[in-house]
Amino acid sequence: MRLVFLIVITSFYFFGNAQSKKEQIQILSTRLDSLKTVQSSENLSYTKRKTELETSISNSDQKTSELLKTLSTKNENLQNLIKENQNLDQEILSLQSELKSIEDSIQAIIDDQPIKLLESSLINISNEELIYLMNVRDEDLGEAFVNSQNPEIKPTYEIIGKQLYKLKGKVFCLVVMGVTNPNHYHVYSGTNYLACFEVINDNWKLLNHSKNTEYNPGAGFGNPAWLDKFVLFGDQKLAIILEGGYTGMGLEMGKRAIYGVDNENKIHLIYDGQTYENDQANKGSSMFQNIDDEYDIKFQKSTNSKYYDLIETKKSHGKKVKTTILKFNENSMKYE
Repeated sequence: MRLVFLIVITSFYFFGNAQSKKEQIQILSTRLDSLKTVQSSENLSYTKRKTELETSISNSDQKTSELLKTLSTKNENLQNLIKENQNLDQEILSLQSELKSIEDSIQAIIDDQPIKLLESSLINISNEELIYLMNVRDEDLGEAFVNSQNPEIKPTYEIIGKQLYKLKGKVFCLVVMGVTNPNHYHVYSGTNYLACFEVINDNWKLLNHSKNTEYNPGAGFGNPAWLDKFVLFGDQKLAIILEGGYTGMGLEMGKRAIYGVDNENKIHLIYDGQTYENDQANKGSSMFQNIDDEYDIKFQKSTNSKYYDLIETKKSHGKKVKTTILKFNENSMKYE
């Protein structure tokens, strides 16, 4: 009986166990099918994604290839442009050098041109303005220009000559100012100031300080010297001839001086060699005779020199007595 019971129990166990295994197998089989379905779906998705990626890669490769080709073309074009620019730079440098050479040639022509004297009618500035621009004050004249009897009487200023000229492409004006001494006695003389201006679009610029002739050549009775004329002492050199005279106390005197402008527009006394004197002032006419009656000067071109020679002729009773040729010494800025 026990045996039968044990067999029955064992049979139920094995039967139940077998039934459980079958269910597990069925579940596992179902899960396997489900996994296969998922796997199949994933494979399809993977295959689709792979195909898309491969297509994208292929397209990217094609675009990359096109871009590389375009880049290569652009790089080639850039190199060509760089080469063209280099050639243009060389051409520009060549043209600039040629232009500089032309400008230098033009400037050399301008620099070699002689002074061109311009009409005084082109001067559009008043004498009063010129006197102001020359910047000479009473205190600059010294004690000799203080009236000993009436100090309130002051020196007077006037423009007695001006010459406008063009040199090396620029416009200048040489100005002569006379200063009258308030002491009007025969032993007193006035003085002159000389100035060079550069004229730029009607603006007048004083070059260097005005030159004081220091009473030379003084005219006596408080008067300044008078302007004889402006004269060239070189193709590019302008000068001023001043003359002064005095008659009184039985004495007659005359004097001539020439002032010239250098390359820096400074004014120098370049000639001071003629003085005329006699003691016949009380005999016959008491009128002062011009120094030209006794001395004559003229300039003539000199070979191998940028300065003219000065020909000095002494006369007596209107006849030539002696002729002297003076050469210009650029170191001393004088005719010697």
